[in-house]
Amino acid sequence: MKYKGSIGLIFTIMFIGFLVARVHSLSEGSTLYFKDIQGDISVLEDVTIKGIIHDRYHVQEFTIKNNKINKKIRAFTHYKQWKEQSVSETYKVWTNVRGNVVSFELTMPFGTTRRYRSGIEQGVVEGREYPYGMFDGNNFTVIDDVMYFTFNTPIGYKGVNGIFKAEGPFYRDANNKLRPTSINRIVTLDLDEANNKMSILGITSMNNTLYLFTLMENILTVTTYDPITAEIINKASAEIDWKRYHNGVIMLHSLILHEQDDYLHLELMFGRNERTIITFDMRDGGVELKNLSEPRIDYNNLIGYTDELDNIYYLEDKLFVFIKMDYRYGDSNYFQYNILVYKDDALLYQGELVTDIEEDFTVDRLKREALYTRGNRRYSGYEYREIDKIVVTKSN
Repeated sequence: MKYKGSIGLIFTIMFIGFLVARVHSLSEGSTLYFKDIQGDISVLEDVTIKGIIHDRYHVQEFTIKNNKINKKIRAFTHYKQWKEQSVSETYKVWTNVRGNVVSFELTMPFGTTRRYRSGIEQGVVEGREYPYGMFDGNNFTVIDDVMYFTFNTPIGYKGVNGIFKAEGPFYRDANNKLRPTSINRIVTLDLDEANNKMSILGITSMNNTLYLFTLMENILTVTTYDPITAEIINKASAEIDWKRYHNGVIMLHSLILHEQDDYLHLELMFGRNERTIITFDMRDGGVELKNLSEPRIDYNNLIGYTDELDNIYYLEDKLFVFIKMDYRYGDSNYFQYNILVYKDDALLYQGELVTDIEEDFTVDRLKREALYTRGNRRYSGYEYREIDKIVVTKSN
């Protein structure tokens, strides 16, 4: 027993040494610099870009200012943060269309509910069938452990949509299926009254306020609601060229909130190169159109392809778009992180934040760590370095 304290001290010193060794290795051998692809990098002189590169054991904080990169390494254990994120990801809304009837299930921290009928069906518009499927992204939000959700119905659906509220406590029915105490529609949107031409694009929340996104022909509208009373607080609209989007069928691919500046960015995508990015200012509880851009992304200067953007900022009349291109399947692995800067839809600058993150995806390492598979299962991104928490601010 007299050696117990000494043994514990030895293990503590070994653990600290392990972390220090890993941090020292990262600081000495890691790669981090900007590579110009096209345009003038001077457009970054009036802004500061901050972010982190992290894995399970350490974090590298970096700041890009006056075209220079400063970085700092420190030990970092984010098991708690990862666990909290995993819990938040247990909320899901699953939709299914069978025989033109839309049904749904809810996944919550306690399990998955039984299947319910939504009261929505596929229909026709002006005599034409629109058998388009539904997109399950951005279709729910959680405020104070209460789930609010909608159904992302493109044009051609009929019935009654809106905002639905699911709240506990939860219980098991006779068939051992999970049920919330109640699922109620708190906001009603009659698709038939809109002649089946209304699209519901998604929902989110910020500062205890619900934001619902709808599209009626060429008018995209953001409507804010009080989650308790379901009363409308505010509205803002943007006109878009909706006919470019597959006969008017539009999907909201990315929805990015920045609480530090109260900006909301929506990304609508058409084809491979054409996107519409809309920025709303939500300060002081309002909602106001700030910017609408249709930037073209030249994939000839990018490796691979991505369906959505990693981050978006609008600052000093410029649109900053961050794109992460990565692939971690089979024997083909790559990683590239790009920044594109636009003004009035014209590309001012494109650069790559060069790292050695791709080394984490090599087959030899994956095999050595018993994480390699030739199937369709993706490697655990939690084990490897990621670029995260990008923030763009005006320089002092």
